[in-house]
Amino acid sequence: MQKPSVIWRPSPNFGYNLVFQPAAGLPGRGGRSIAAIVDHVGNGFESSLNTRYLVPGGMSVHYLVTQDGRVVQFVRDEDAAYHVPGCNPSDRSLPWLPTLSMGKYAVTVVNQLTIGIDHEGFGVRPLTDAQFAASVALHRHLVAVHGIPADRDHIVGHVRLDRLLRGSCPGNRFPLERLVDAVAAAAPVAA
Repeated sequence: MQKPSVIWRPSPNFGYNLVFQPAAGLPGRGGRSIAAIVDHVGNGFESSLNTRYLVPGGMSVHYLVTQDGRVVQFVRDEDAAYHVPGCNPSDRSLPWLPTLSMGKYAVTVVNQLTIGIDHEGFGVRPLTDAQFAASVALHRHLVAVHGIPADRDHIVGHVRLDRLLRGSCPGNRFPLERLVDAVAAAAPVAA
């Protein structure tokens, strides 16, 4: 499946050093393969989110889907982004989530196993039609390229990984079920 058109804005915040902190320019995912997609809503507009992801030593995501349907890429798929800053899942049933004690190491592993997609806007507002369509196209591409199952255990809201600190992300208006259904409708069926 063809990758949607993206705007490249490289973040310095990707990869990890030996003490599992975000580090500038260390490529890769620590030998781990991509297993899932984590959806976020940034609670901000594009300009403030750009600033958040471009400041050295801060957060990052792989992609941002804007309200007008553009897709901005900050971190290459091949590299880990620092989009899940805490890992306190109350639901440990995710099949790709390793059994490990929570803390910095767990955060590192979760970020190494996932692609982070942020959405411009606020969790109390729905996505725009253009934003939803662009997000579906991006998810379809990522599922096809990385072999991610198109289901609710592999396309998850941030809240499933950190109910304690991110109990509202991506927000109650985020159409996660509709998004997963739209992605699954286009996913190849396993033989």
